[in-house]
Formats: sequence, structure tokens, C-alpha cells
Amino acid sequence: PGSIAAGGDCGLKATSTPPASLARGLVGGGDAGVKTSPSVAAYNVTLEGGPVSPETTKQLGLLQNEYEYIQKEFLHELEGLEQAYDKRYAPVLQKRADTVRGNVEDGPLLGFWLVAMLNNAFLRQFISNEDQKCLQYLVDIRCQSLGSQAGFELEFEFHPSNPYFENVVLKKKYLSSSTQDDSIASIVTNPSEITWKNSSMNLITAAEQQGKRSFFSFFTQRIKPMLDETAKESEQQAILREQATFEEDLDTASTFKNFLIPHAHRWFTGDSTQNGSGFSNGGTYANNEVSQNPTSAEAEYEEIVEENDES
Repeated sequence: PGSIAAGGDCGLKATSTPPASLARGLVGGGDAGVKTSPSVAAYNVTLEGGPVSPETTKQLGLLQNEYEYIQKEFLHELEGLEQAYDKRYAPVLQKRADTVRGNVEDGPLLGFWLVAMLNNAFLRQFISNEDQKCLQYLVDIRCQSLGSQAGFELEFEFHPSNPYFENVVLKKKYLSSSTQDDSIASIVTNPSEITWKNSSMNLITAAEQQGKRSFFSFFTQRIKPMLDETAKESEQQAILREQATFEEDLDTASTFKNFLIPHAHRWFTGDSTQNGSGFSNGGTYANNEVSQNPTSAEAEYEEIVEENDES
């Protein structure tokens, strides 16, 4: 399958139901999964002009069905257009990956993706100093479609000299299933299991022991929890916390897919953090604590390299 690198918003919002496309992915259409009140009577609202007649309600329903029929046609055609452009993006992204990996004459550009990630305010908050030392070995990030399956897969490729884990590529797959009326039934993530070279290199465990969390906790399987209104309040609060964590996970995937991967060089140089560039949106957390110094992340990376050289 082709690499999905186009900009655009696949709709992975922390404050809304996942939209009509998650790589043409987490289902198609309209208000998928949005529950509505069974009647106006459920609210203390008085409609001017009196009660709505059955004929008017039926007409509005028919118009809604007509809209959603057209929308499905649009999504189908959009899927084909995306697939066509994926083929055009692919060789460009392959050349970028080859450049970062390096060759016999030019060594790998270690730190390219780390600097890009540090220049994104949303991603930066999840990256510890120890994570940075490992992420400097990241040489490519890709987003692949899943063909007939609804969803996409993120791939993180590391240089073979990475001393932290055996995996050359870490993957995280996002899959969704839908009901007959196209509402979202479930969303499941399926990440790679990290094979740490030894326990002292396990950044997730080390962060937990300090009461923190590692960026590599992103490679944890998550299933969207459903709120049970009949559960106890304490149980409902726990489910709400799980939902917030899951939505944050989707925001992270969205930031990689829609911002970092297609505009990696702009994030690397810091251009994307400038208001005039058109790429100032740090995922779904636009302009929050975004560095206005294009070289800040690069300078921080150089400090990490110097520390490693000294050790």
C-alpha cells in the first residue's frame, strides 16, 4: 500500500468523534457515532410556530439521507484521489528517507526526526531527555494505508546502531470497525512490542520509576473504552480517564500523519513554528508553547550529542 503523506486533517480530534476518514479509515460518513436525543421533549425547549408536523420531520429526514448519500459518493471519490496522489508522493518520500539514512559517502543524518519532533509543541511534551538520546537514531517515519481495512499504520524506522532496542522498525496500526449505519463500533490500536537490549535500556520502565512517562509508551495497545452509564461514579471516572488517554493517542497519531510526516523539513528547520509559514498548527494543540526560535531544538539536540560524546 502507498504511503499516506498528504496534509489535510484526517479528523483525529480530541474533542470530537473520529471523523469520516482516518486514512479513509476510521469509517465513512457524517455524524458517525454521534448520539442524538430521541425527541425535542427531552430538552426544555419550545419551538416557535408550534410542534413540528410529521410531514416536516419526514422531509428533513429525506434531505438528511440525500446529503449523506452524496457525502458517501464524495468519500469514495476522495479515496481514489488520495490513492492516486499517494503514488506520486511515494518516490519523493523515499528519496527523503534515503537522504536521512545516508550512504557510503555521506553518513546518516541522525537527529533529523528528533529535531522535527522537538519543534512540534504537542509532541515535545511527551519526549523526555532520555527519550531524546534514543530518538536521535530515528531515520524515517512513514504512514501506510491498510488497503481494504479501515485505518492506517505508522512506521518508525531506527538506525541499526541504535543501542536501546533490537527492533529496526516500530509500528503502530489503527483499526476501526463500523456498524451497518456507518457509526463507529470500535477503534483498536495494535503496536509493535519493543525488544529492549537489556533492562537498563528500557526507557518506559525507567520513566515509570521516576513517576513520569516515556514517549515509547506510545507503543502500547489501546482500545477505545465505552462509557457505561449504569456503572458506579468511580468506575465512570476511570473510564473517562481512559477515554482521555485514548483520544490523546489519536491526537498523537494525527500529528505524525497530518503534520510531521508531510512537512518534516519545515519542522526540522523550525519554519513550521512561525506564524507566516502556514504550518504553525502543532497537531490539535495549535500555537501552545510553540518555540519561536527555529534553532532551539537543534541546539538542544547538539547538547545531547555532546553529552553522548563525552560519555
